[in-house]
Amino acid sequence: MPGSLKQIAASAAVFGASLGVAWADEATPVVDINYDPATRGLTIAFEATALPDKASLNLPDWLAWSDSNDNQSLQLVGTLPDLEDATATMGASPRGAFLFGGLHWMSDIAGLSGTDIRVTTPAPFKAIATGNWVSETNGTDFYSGIFRQDKDWSSTDLFFGPYDISKSQVETSQGPVELRTYFKEDEAELSQDYLAAVRTYLADYSEQIGPYPNDGFAVVSAPIPVGYAFDGLTYVSEQILNHPYMLGRSLAHEVLHNWWGSGVRIDYGAGNWAEGITTYQADYALAEAQEADAAKAMRRTWLASLTSLSKEQDQPLRTFRAADHNSSQAVGYGKSAMVFHALRQDLGEDVFDQSLRVFWKDHNGKRASWGDLQSAFEATSARDLDAFFEQWLERPGLPKITLKHASAETSDDGYLVTVDLKQSNEPFSLRLPLVIETVAGEIETTVFLDGPTQTFSITTSERPTAVSVDPDFNALRALIDDELPVAIREVLGAKDVVLLTNDVSADRQDAFLANLFSNPDKVSRLGADQSVPDTAAVVVIGTRDQVLASREGYFDSQSLKSNFEGDADVWVELDDQERPWLFATSEDLGSLPDRVATLRYYGGRSYVSYPKEGRATAGRWPVTDSPLRIEFD
Repeated sequence: MPGSLKQIAASAAVFGASLGVAWADEATPVVDINYDPATRGLTIAFEATALPDKASLNLPDWLAWSDSNDNQSLQLVGTLPDLEDATATMGASPRGAFLFGGLHWMSDIAGLSGTDIRVTTPAPFKAIATGNWVSETNGTDFYSGIFRQDKDWSSTDLFFGPYDISKSQVETSQGPVELRTYFKEDEAELSQDYLAAVRTYLADYSEQIGPYPNDGFAVVSAPIPVGYAFDGLTYVSEQILNHPYMLGRSLAHEVLHNWWGSGVRIDYGAGNWAEGITTYQADYALAEAQEADAAKAMRRTWLASLTSLSKEQDQPLRTFRAADHNSSQAVGYGKSAMVFHALRQDLGEDVFDQSLRVFWKDHNGKRASWGDLQSAFEATSARDLDAFFEQWLERPGLPKITLKHASAETSDDGYLVTVDLKQSNEPFSLRLPLVIETVAGEIETTVFLDGPTQTFSITTSERPTAVSVDPDFNALRALIDDELPVAIREVLGAKDVVLLTNDVSADRQDAFLANLFSNPDKVSRLGADQSVPDTAAVVVIGTRDQVLASREGYFDSQSLKSNFEGDADVWVELDDQERPWLFATSEDLGSLPDRVATLRYYGGRSYVSYPKEGRATAGRWPVTDSPLRIEFD
């Protein structure tokens, strides 16, 4: 167990005084926390006058009361679980330790606001807690930091590790914001890239939405495969820190959660709106700024994920709380983002952006619901949006649209294009883009579809050659089979999955499946003499020769669809019975499990090729003939 908190605090005070660092005002209640990485021991001390009834505290099982050294303070002591046995909320290892505030243990102990948390740990470990930074002391043999819980809803999250701290600053409309990275020695070279990216995102979002709600932001390296947003920081797995996508959309997403999710909190009882708007304003906005094709690909990916959901997997958007599997993520992130996309198209970009600024101003520091969001959009647009939100929040599924007929005839005004559309399920109401191809170029228009069958007429001055319905996937609709190239997610999210074992060792199989599936136990294993079930998705790992052998009897062609020459290649194909197969091949099977650790991030792609060095190459198989396009004679 760590030494006396009084001794630690006294030492910290001496060092603080010698370095000219001011501690928190003595009038502010202080909770002292000490962590010893050698024993994984945690000690928490606080003034007795700040205590509620002990029996009312919601403490984890490993944390217990201890007699204090005097009558002025009380202590809690415990040992964080070893990371091998850790839960999703706490754990410790030589590479880092964490204790998330979702258990509400700290808010129960210290009260809900106006509390300073002083966290101390032996060198070379450093500590960080959620809350605004007050001061820190880097002693020769210890580190101590003070973090103020000055929001009336604060819960405290704790992080420890053998970190090097790098610092920067960004100027925002409300003044300077300090930026930090807490990276381990072998990650330190990434610090400047992360600080630069955070500077950009914080400045952009402050301008777009409103003032950043904290006095600092930190990126903290995590010893577990996570990517979590907290108030004023993000906790990022050390496994993905060096991946380009982490510095891009993923980091932007976590930074933006300081506005949507932390700044304006989620009224979970009324549904989680924050993941959708964060995905739309961060991930999608970056794709949109990159190029039109990147934004189009993201929209298609969202729609493909939603289209592939079974009736059992689908859910109304209103019921989404958190992503616990691929299907809920498709709804809570993808569908929600497409709802905001539809709203932006309907209201216009200026009204859309102004509505979010109003929402932020009115609800920062408060819980908010979908209803509060709707009210902000209605107030800014002066429109009744009941029907819009009712349809997309309460009703599962998507519009299923077919292009029944299209024709082009000469008219007094030039040419008349007639388009017959059908909804094969109970009709939705939606804006649907049409593109008329003419000898002089494309004409883009929008129709409003709200019935089971409707006919639309468009006049053009130039001779039309073809018509396409929503070719850029801007409408919130189900995709038709021929619009959907097979994607990796169809295997990862399948209900029944089998692994063809080939001659790969059981240990490598286990490691591969653990990096590929959130629940690897669902995967059955088949030997070479067993047949693949009719409805199962199939996983194959092995050398190229082993992969070729596994295809016999299931594919008409023995030629591999993938012709990549990466250090490791992964791709999906449909066999002769339309079952999805995921192939993962490398000549070095020992390295294959680690190489595919990021594969879940490529769920919407058809293939991924991992070179020995540098970033992976990913893409989708081409779709040649769209069922929503008709050419005219």
